Amino acid sequence: MNDENADTPAEHFLETRHGRVRYYRHEGVGTPVIFVNGGPGMPANPYRGRNYGIRNTMFMYDQSGTGGSDPAGNIDDYSLEYFVDELEDVITGLGLERFSLYGSSWGSSIVLGFMSGHLDDERIDRVILGSPLVSARIWNGDQQHNIAEMPDDIGRILMNGTDHVLTDDTYWDAYMEYMIRYMSPGMTKEEAWGFFDREISEIYGMLCGNSEIECGGKLKDIDLSGVLREIRNKTLVYCGDRDEVRVETASGFRKELPNGELAVIPGSGHHIEGFRVTILGNIINGFLDDGPR
Repeated sequence: MNDENADTPAEHFLETRHGRVRYYRHEGVGTPVIFVNGGPGMPANPYRGRNYGIRNTMFMYDQSGTGGSDPAGNIDDYSLEYFVDELEDVITGLGLERFSLYGSSWGSSIVLGFMSGHLDDERIDRVILGSPLVSARIWNGDQQHNIAEMPDDIGRILMNGTDHVLTDDTYWDAYMEYMIRYMSPGMTKEEAWGFFDREISEIYGMLCGNSEIECGGKLKDIDLSGVLREIRNKTLVYCGDRDEVRVETASGFRKELPNGELAVIPGSGHHIEGFRVTILGNIINGFLDDGPR
């Protein structure tokens, strides 16, 4: 269902230690799912549960400084720990006795950060990690591998450094080639120029740097790979077969998980949600419905 043809879900609000957070509820059955979206610096999509056809109740919230949620008092306050605290407060505010956690891209970092302090939390049923940012080192290695697969002339431009991404048209044109190959396969370059914004959010720049190609900023040393080995919950890792997160990398994450599963979505890059909604929804429903944890 297209967003513009759907009734807008009702807004709800709850208080956290960092301020007020806006969230949406997708009505369903079974164990509720708390969705933590990617970015950083992007609001929640209130139609996500409906568009995916998710059968479970799903909660989606705007992270601090996005959408209808209060910003931090100072931009320098933002960190992984800040957003993990926010997720913890959202969970407390929702008052759920049992729930599953679903993080997408950067949202997976938040989920893993939360899980690191809640490994024995009996409230948590299942965990979903979509195209996850687990480690800056691994992420950057994947991007270098992906650049090496690009035509030589484009690869040389991209290897020149991400400082140029916002100001240099030649670099931006090469960056769009990268994005339609590994972020949104199927887009034309003209569509990509109109879709991807050269004015990155302040939160994204603070945490990640200037582009998808290199995880810099405050997250440049992030490494949550050790958490994977400690999670006993049934956990799904998924990625696209042309994702920024390489299939080999996602498979490695799955092997680290004691109770892990892997799904690879065909014909998809990192922006799976925009192009393979039905396939992804079916995979998630099957995982959530599949017997005891």
